Amino acid sequence: MYPDFPSSITSVSRCPELPVLTQPERKQPSSEESSKSEEEIDIEDPDYNFRGAAGLPVQLLKSFSVYSNTKKLFETRSSGHMMSVVSGMKVLAILWVILGHTGFRNHLFLMNRLYTIKDHAVDITKQILFNGSINVDTFFCITLVTPLTLLLLLTFLMPLIGSGPLWSETITPVVDKCRQYWWTNLLFVQNLVKPVQCHSHTWYIACDFQFHVLAVAVFLPLLWKPVLGLAIILTFAIVSVASSIFITWYYQFPPTLLWPVIHKRELWDMLSKLYYQPHHHLSTYCVGLVAGYILIRKRHLNLSLPVQIAGWTLAACSNMVSLYGVYNWSRGVGDSQTVGLLYSGLHRMLWAAGIAWILVACISGKGGIISQLLSWNGMKVLDRLTYMVYLLHPLVQYAYIGQLRHNTDARAITFLYMYFGHVIISYVLAGFGVVLFEIPLMRIQKLLLLQRNGQRVPDDGREVRHD
Repeated sequence: MYPDFPSSITSVSRCPELPVLTQPERKQPSSEESSKSEEEIDIEDPDYNFRGAAGLPVQLLKSFSVYSNTKKLFETRSSGHMMSVVSGMKVLAILWVILGHTGFRNHLFLMNRLYTIKDHAVDITKQILFNGSINVDTFFCITLVTPLTLLLLLTFLMPLIGSGPLWSETITPVVDKCRQYWWTNLLFVQNLVKPVQCHSHTWYIACDFQFHVLAVAVFLPLLWKPVLGLAIILTFAIVSVASSIFITWYYQFPPTLLWPVIHKRELWDMLSKLYYQPHHHLSTYCVGLVAGYILIRKRHLNLSLPVQIAGWTLAACSNMVSLYGVYNWSRGVGDSQTVGLLYSGLHRMLWAAGIAWILVACISGKGGIISQLLSWNGMKVLDRLTYMVYLLHPLVQYAYIGQLRHNTDARAITFLYMYFGHVIISYVLAGFGVVLFEIPLMRIQKLLLLQRNGQRVPDDGREVRHD
């Protein structure tokens, strides 16, 4: 994850301007002022300060406008090339997350031809599925803040919305754990309760929050003494790598989460003691911090052709080693313990380094077709659904498994049908969640923040900018 640009921007949705009795004469804007987007206004401008006591209640009510929120969801106006590239990365990452969870959450005893799973595990082309846990570290180079309350509410409603031979067996444990441990999710400590009790996939959100808190120890030194800040980041990365290696060695864990070829008990033990813990992913976060620092200090890097060639080559090698470096373990003929320990400690940081290069190269205008793909306008729309998709897709998968009334085949084509079904349904539900829940809450938060800071609520709903 990289730090935001040093600017404070607060925005509210567009709504009709309320009538006023008088309109003060305004001076002609300068060329510099004219260059600003017409959607951005200064909250100190008296023309846009709200007049009337009903301002805040009206704005709060309009936060739930389905029309305005849907329009906001499908807006493709660019917020800068950097954010456009990040949007594309987040969309591809969440699609990969769903792919991994589709395989991980299946009831294996419902599958015919179960023996073929190990055959798939030794297929090098399927490492993207079986070693997909590294993908989540892509998100540690960006930010992900989600409305967990909606997930909890929908969880408690799950027993009422379906049925099937495995419905109670699948849904009841999830609901019971959330009834007991819901507070851990709201306090962002669910990854520290072993194992994660209420929705295991929310461990990432807790880590992200914990890294936000830890980042204070990095940002201040970076502003005052960059060398000291970078030294702190390096120290965090070394501690992360060393702790991952030590825990893997102490508990005799495999190099990573190869779920088709390790025992279920060992898998859950590894999840709770290593994978869910923040120290295991801290090195990834440190790589994102360095990339963000570089982009903030030098937004337009002049990358020479030799640097580009070296950067893309090293990034490709880093990502390929991270993804395919455990192929021998998938085949059951793992390399030496030393190689396994080094992979355990370094593979996530190597993956993040490759992602960081893609980010830097694309923002510097050297990304070529990759930059064009990540910056596609459609990615901006899909990106606005990423948070909600991340929250809701496990519920879709639980519902599918719980209502099954027949066995399925452990074949690739069956898996693909399941995967695309989960993706489409998750995105449709996420669209409703964003329009009816996420956008209104974000808008209300911004309105209340304006009010709390003693600033008047603008009456035309245009973007509000603090310069």
